[in-house]
Amino acid sequence: MGYNYEELRENYPTLLKFPFNSKRKRMSSLIDYKGQKTLLVKGASEIVLESCEFWYNQETNQTELITE
Repeated sequence: MGYNYEELRENYPTLLKFPFNSKRKRMSSLIDYKGQKTLLVKGASEIVLESCEFWYNQETNQTELITE
């Protein structure tokens, strides 16, 4: 997406980490993003997607409901 991850890590500190484990099949980091607590998640796509309701549309700069 054109971001420098080193700069992002410096500007938005990690508050809490939930390490990857085979039961959860994902890992998460809670960060301070511009004064708001934001959870970043990565892992098995089917597991992460299962817990999501919205997606970010970069073209419209909006979040949209996930549908079939």
